[in-house]
Amino acid sequence: MVDAGSFSTMSEALYDTFLRGAPTLLYEMGLIYGTSLASELQRINHGTEVDRTALLWMTRLAREH
Repeated sequence: MVDAGSFSTMSEALYDTFLRGAPTLLYEMGLIYGTSLASELQRINHGTEVDRTALLWMTRLAREH
């Protein structure tokens, strides 16, 4: 997970480097990262209570940051 300050700094650097291409790059990075996390979580704990607990934990952590 990346905190809001770090994400903001990274976003600004991407905008400086890629200008109008930055939103697309950030979207793709987020999509790949989120899909990867979900796939790994499903592979490890498919259908278990741990699966649901981990997903809730990640959601709460993301909301806080």
